[in-house]
Amino acid sequence: MNHAQLTALGRALRLLGEHGEALTADTPEAKLHEVRADLKRALDQLEESVTTAAPSTRCPEHPNGPVDSAAPDLCLLCETRRRTARRAEYSGGPLPARPRGAGPVPLRRPGRPAATPAALAARARGPARRGSCAAPRAATAARPSCTSRPSCAGRTRRWRTGWSTSSRTTRCCGCGARRYGWTSSRWAASDVVRRNDQRRAALVDAAIEVLAAQGARGLTFRAVDTEAAVPPGTASNYFANRDDLLTQAGARVYERLRPDEETIARQRTAGRDRDTYVQLMRELVDRVASFRTGYLALLELRLEATRRPGLRAVLTERVREDVAANVAYHEASGLPGDAMAVKLLILALNWLIVEQLTLPDVFTEEERDRLVTAAVERIVVPDGPDRD
Repeated sequence: MNHAQLTALGRALRLLGEHGEALTADTPEAKLHEVRADLKRALDQLEESVTTAAPSTRCPEHPNGPVDSAAPDLCLLCETRRRTARRAEYSGGPLPARPRGAGPVPLRRPGRPAATPAALAARARGPARRGSCAAPRAATAARPSCTSRPSCAGRTRRWRTGWSTSSRTTRCCGCGARRYGWTSSRWAASDVVRRNDQRRAALVDAAIEVLAAQGARGLTFRAVDTEAAVPPGTASNYFANRDDLLTQAGARVYERLRPDEETIARQRTAGRDRDTYVQLMRELVDRVASFRTGYLALLELRLEATRRPGLRAVLTERVREDVAANVAYHEASGLPGDAMAVKLLILALNWLIVEQLTLPDVFTEEERDRLVTAAVERIVVPDGPDRD
């Protein structure tokens, strides 16, 4: 039904409604004659608009089918069938049936050019554009598995920010470990984090400063990024988790407390008497006291280890290795004293260092030197049996 037909029908119904309310049994004959004349003219106009309608507006196959309001001569049902046949021709086979009640295939928007046969053939082969839905399906079989943790072995990984191929950051579905790029079909834990050693050392040093200033509870990736003056998110790219950061901070403290090559060479050429021993212990106390934040961070790690069994196991193994290395160095150097004397000196000097770093006013510098001398003279026994 076109616009003229709708207009005539609306006028007839409007007249019927207006006169229907005014007509009663006492209505004069002249009024009834006028109403009948008006309705007859409206119905005649409606009939004329129907009989004079253009033949092109009526589809021979679907006389009562839907038409496009912008193109009355276009039957939507016939156009849908033509488009379906055209798609089947270019795709190599008929399209699957649409769900019942889904309606006809929508026509292309006005002003949009029709797709060329080459474009339709490319769509039939499957979308291969970057970020399209077919790209992840094609790459699913080639995706590597996570081997960073035993519990994650065999699990596939996924894109961190969707399936866009412009994003190179990947994350394991199981453990959340990250990796960058597609350099290998398999990737191990050593490849999960970045390998810039200088940046890693700077981040660990920043973690030590945060530990000394804010304690273990204040050690977060964001705090480390702020302390190291790097962009947010840098620390999370270098350390798998917070426990990894704590462990590497403890190892870094021991690494920075080691004497330099010049000090080691001078110690090797020094004498093997008790005075040399006293001088070595004084240098050790001064070296640790000069790295105040490092030793305070180590104390924070010890306190945190009481609440984290994993960290406690790592620190226990590390301290055992340090004690064993000191005993081995002492025995190889020929200095007086045995293994038991070395362990007693370690315990005594550790608490002296704690007093100096936490409560520096308890003992003066002269008193600390005398305490170190007395500890060596009373603990170290020349030519004593090994009481370990």
